Amino acid sequence: SRVFYLPPVKRIFTHIAQARKILEEGHYDIIHDCSLINTIPMMLVALRCVPHRILHSHSSKLGETPLKSLRNRLFLPLLRICSNEYAACSDLAARALFGKKSCMLIPNVINSSKFDYDAQARKKIRREMKAEDMLVVGSAGRGAPPKKPLRALSIFSEVHKRNPNSEYWWAGTGPLLEKMRLYAQKLCISDCVRFLGEREDLAELYNAMDVFFMPSKFEGLGIAGVEAQVSGLPCVVSASIPRSMAFTNLVDYVPLKKSDSYWSERILFAAGAKSRRGYRHELLESPFADDNAGQLLLNYYAELLRGGFGKNV
Repeated sequence: SRVFYLPPVKRIFTHIAQARKILEEGHYDIIHDCSLINTIPMMLVALRCVPHRILHSHSSKLGETPLKSLRNRLFLPLLRICSNEYAACSDLAARALFGKKSCMLIPNVINSSKFDYDAQARKKIRREMKAEDMLVVGSAGRGAPPKKPLRALSIFSEVHKRNPNSEYWWAGTGPLLEKMRLYAQKLCISDCVRFLGEREDLAELYNAMDVFFMPSKFEGLGIAGVEAQVSGLPCVVSASIPRSMAFTNLVDYVPLKKSDSYWSERILFAAGAKSRRGYRHELLESPFADDNAGQLLLNYYAELLRGGFGKNV
């Protein structure tokens, strides 16, 4: 592989000149765009010199905020003109960006050897966190509007009322993190909510949790939910998340319109699971395993080079 660094987009003329140099000298057959708006200049250059131009959707919404969604909607026709192939990580992500156009589904993938359940890691992390006897509800992701972190805290407040021996762990950073801290104080749950920040040990944290909780407003797929399932972690998630995320029977989809009390009941029910095991074998038979995904992508590229077109899988 070769890695190229482009100048910032705000230096637009230098950026385009460098993009043209890279693409024309490389004589590439395929360009695969996963960044949307930021890569418009590169895709405009590719329109002239790269025969297969893939636009890849990773979200079921066009933007995190109404303003970003409007901006992306305005630029979407230009991106479509630059592209002649479409890919997405789920059906919902495909419909959000491409409507009814034919689209290749390429699921997000995870390391098949990393997230399996480890009982010893569970004991170790819970001991370090002084949570051996606690009910641990956990989430992983950015503290940003699409994840609905304030609603998550409100729901956990109901869980804590029903089970005072419970904690909520949030792994991740984001623009709403300070508001989340203040809201936890307002709900009087600061002592039982842990903001863990950006973590490199998510696999170990999943082992230590009792329930994985994802009340997102939208997700392209919900890759954290896939990871949590591999470790045998029961998942209570928003009904807005694609059903294709669930490759086990561990996932309970709950509509966002349901009350906090109802959500808390589903979380406590999920926490009542009597046994825990890893689901690595099921992962390996799913489209989310890294072993399978590489071949899927290679087959897709090979089909394009033979003159074919991507098809739904």
